[in-house]
Amino acid sequence: MLNMAIPFISKLAHLQVVLVYLLVNILVIWVGIKVYNKYQKHQLSTSGKDLETTGVLYYPSRYNSSKPLPDIEIELKDSHTVYALWYGGQKARSAGLYHSGKIKKLLLIAPENNYKTDIAQFISRNYKGYDSKKVADELLETAKVAIKNGINVKALEEIPRYLFIVSNPFSRDAWIRIEEFNLDTKYDRWHSFKVYKDKQEYLFDTLFSYYKDYWQKGKKRKWEELNELMT
Repeated sequence: MLNMAIPFISKLAHLQVVLVYLLVNILVIWVGIKVYNKYQKHQLSTSGKDLETTGVLYYPSRYNSSKPLPDIEIELKDSHTVYALWYGGQKARSAGLYHSGKIKKLLLIAPENNYKTDIAQFISRNYKGYDSKKVADELLETAKVAIKNGINVKALEEIPRYLFIVSNPFSRDAWIRIEEFNLDTKYDRWHSFKVYKDKQEYLFDTLFSYYKDYWQKGKKRKWEELNELMT
């Protein structure tokens, strides 16, 4: 009888260990969420001190009243080399940045992706008077303007999780900003983080590698021919 009970007791002990492990992990996740929320509140309640001590800036949304994203021409005023992954890149075009010589690499989400269900629905919810074709046409025009000004342009055929701006990537004053590309919410609510290389070199290098992986996946396009195929 004792021999029969030993396997049962062993299994029960193993189950208890598993339950304790799960409870500990749940506690770690809960504490992590609490710490992260405190960090967000701290970032929103302070300004230059966060940058001086951490080298990371957090933007809760594009137009947040306490910490809005700067206009792109202001954000890039001290940049001489810029790599980017943008959804459309129209703001940079409107700001004349494609004529500035600053942007060296431009990765655009492939225009045909605008016809996919997720992005098509995102467009209809967020851009009044626009549809997939109009957004795709503007993206094609942006690509042509960039190429005409000597920018290396590629198309990303997958839908990325984040958008990127990398400023002066090989200098000590480099920074990288990533913005969530969340199709389930309004674009003006997207979160962004900006990381400065001189304070957070490992984190910067990790995020820059993430961008470089996307760049490698990008495809060179004959944009004129693509325009004809989509009309």
